Amino acid sequence: MYALDAKVHSISADHGREFFDHVKKLLVKRNIKLRQVARGSKVEQYNKVFQNNFYRLARLHRGSFSALEQQAEEICNNIKNKHTKLSPADAVKRPDSELAAKFNTGRQKQKKYKGNHAQVGDKCRVLLKQRKNIRPHLTIKGQARMYKSYHARHFAKGVHKIQKRIVVNKDEIKDLPAPEKGPRTVYRYFVNGRWVDRDALLLVSGVDAETDRRVAARKT
Repeated sequence: MYALDAKVHSISADHGREFFDHVKKLLVKRNIKLRQVARGSKVEQYNKVFQNNFYRLARLHRGSFSALEQQAEEICNNIKNKHTKLSPADAVKRPDSELAAKFNTGRQKQKKYKGNHAQVGDKCRVLLKQRKNIRPHLTIKGQARMYKSYHARHFAKGVHKIQKRIVVNKDEIKDLPAPEKGPRTVYRYFVNGRWVDRDALLLVSGVDAETDRRVAARKT
């Protein structure tokens, strides 16, 4: 913010313990609002690059701690972005409109959705808990295990049928190439007594509880 000549009104941080003591007191003293978010991936990535540069300079005996800190900061601020081709030191001098245009040009274009569209009557399992919230581990048969996608513990065990489907949004995708332009329809589905989005459904082609019961009855 020093380079932008602007005042800091709020900062976003994860739930790390370093933000609960001295840092929090400093922010209160300076009247800066602390917003805690689930993850701070961009900041963690910058810290990783900074530490790599810092310890590399330390192994080369390039000066005192403060000198190493300043050198590592200068290196980080002069690394060019692969999309904008500008370093952070140069980017702060450019308007946001110019940076957005450069960044969007280098981004990968959105691909056409190829998944199966869920229909009324399809069988599915419903998402119970998002993957990012399953941590640090699960308890399976009395044993604590780290999250694995193949356990499928974030989806309900039972198989349900989609009872209703409604359109919640319909718009035009304007930033895609000509062959991919067209109306985009977003649906919500009524399953097991509640409305859910498509990404909360796992379509299955297997059997349900009633079929299992009949198969078991035949074996006896």
